[in-house]
Amino acid sequence: MTAPRLFGVIAMLVVMASPGKPARAQSTDRMDFIGVSLNTLTSQADRRLSAYLHEHAGIPFTPWDREYSQVIKHLVEWRTGETPFVARVTPYAYVVAELLGANVEPFATYVSATTNRPTYRSYFVVKRSAFPQQLQPGLEDLLQFLKTKRARFIYHNEYSTSSFFIPSLFFRSRDVFNMPEKTDRLTAIDAAKSGDTTSTGLVERVARGDGDLAAVWDGVKVQFESDPAVKEIGRQVYFIELPTAIPNDLLVFPSALDIETKKKLKEVIQAMPQEAISVGDFRFWQNLTDATDARLALGDLRQAARTTSIRVPVDIRLAKNAGPAGPALLEAARQAVRLSETEFVVFDADYHNQPDVVWTLEPIHDEAVVLHSSLAGYGKDIDEQTFQISFRDADDLAERVVSVIKSKLHRIRYVWSYSGNTPIVLRDSALALPSGSPVHVQRITWVDPERNRFVGGDEFHSSIKHATFHRYDLNEEDFKRTAAGERPDPLSNAAYRVVLLRPADRAWLFRTLTAVLVALFVLAGVTAAFSLRRARVALASSPAQ
Repeated sequence: MTAPRLFGVIAMLVVMASPGKPARAQSTDRMDFIGVSLNTLTSQADRRLSAYLHEHAGIPFTPWDREYSQVIKHLVEWRTGETPFVARVTPYAYVVAELLGANVEPFATYVSATTNRPTYRSYFVVKRSAFPQQLQPGLEDLLQFLKTKRARFIYHNEYSTSSFFIPSLFFRSRDVFNMPEKTDRLTAIDAAKSGDTTSTGLVERVARGDGDLAAVWDGVKVQFESDPAVKEIGRQVYFIELPTAIPNDLLVFPSALDIETKKKLKEVIQAMPQEAISVGDFRFWQNLTDATDARLALGDLRQAARTTSIRVPVDIRLAKNAGPAGPALLEAARQAVRLSETEFVVFDADYHNQPDVVWTLEPIHDEAVVLHSSLAGYGKDIDEQTFQISFRDADDLAERVVSVIKSKLHRIRYVWSYSGNTPIVLRDSALALPSGSPVHVQRITWVDPERNRFVGGDEFHSSIKHATFHRYDLNEEDFKRTAAGERPDPLSNAAYRVVLLRPADRAWLFRTLTAVLVALFVLAGVTAAFSLRRARVALASSPAQ
């Protein structure tokens, strides 16, 4: 082979072996149009929109109507190289998919024929006869009613933003739970799926007395206030507005979609006339960047869906031999909890019912302390963690304890209450655990979440079935085998407390192996020297040839 040809082959091999740019999405000569199946009018509006996009963007669409859960699954599991898509999703379905790791971008929302806005509201529906003294009850009147009567809340779909998600957030914020009986702090209600396919049936059920309470959106409220066919039923109920603004349905596409197609779709939406769709509640679609109210509402919904991590009180104590340096150590550890900006809070005996974690600080000498960390209530089932910390001064100690909190401590999380059938822990810390990692689970019943008061239930071991940057999926079979096992319910005061176990510190192992390796080198050297010495002695004592 000549030198030029050899160089050419080598260059080609180098190019083939070099990492290239990430693969772009499959050619957009065809796309899927996926819609959350709601009703006939919504499906018709989806067809008109996909036809409009085909006509003006030149991209043919294959229509797919799917249930909420199937749309979420498709968004989460879609990978580059598969058929690209545009999906029309409800806001909560989008937020759930995003939290579970879907790599998609919302780019448009629609303007409602009902509200003439890109947002809407949720309304509680109650029977008028339950409020004989009010012309129009408010939320506080409703809460008082719930405290005096065990009400039955009905909903048609647990993925509905207005009929389930927003009401469930309101209930939790006001300590209202689906539970057997009320407590000093918590209000008890019954909650049940109604069997209806749309929220319209919820109003009729409340009017008949089949339920005391439900929630619907603006369109249903307007229908029962103005449609002669159902106006009489509307006169039998009150609609009580919830304060949260909700974005209208969204259009999303994969983040991996090529830039030109993204630009083309946005330009087509940007130029859409105001009555281009005019089916059901859909007037027309607009780019999300132009719908400020919808973007702000979507941001609020994201935060609400994630839910704030439940506080984990840490009781910090001093060992008996702490001596005069003890108070300074205690204060530094307390400041570390505050500065870590994690779920940990300092235990307050006058406020919290019980701690979740107990620390004991044991001074070694002036610039070193041992931190013993144990999980309260778990006995010997989970070993105590011990950390030896050297420091220069109080500020340095606080900084080093913060590092221990973030990188070495076991962490307590809760199964996400909106998980559905697969128990999921949302990953919101730097703790990286691979699939197969063990976790410890306890089912608890909240008595007062704010004060960390709960009744501990069954404890069992489980493991991480699937781990991503966004979540840990736990093994659902472990939950099914538990006597008290059931799917998480955001309306319930029952929860699953999960201890994410840090892998044991392997530093001692590496130190030991290093020492063994050095010892082997030394032994090899000694053996070689001894062998050389014996060879010299043997050579010296051998007779001359």
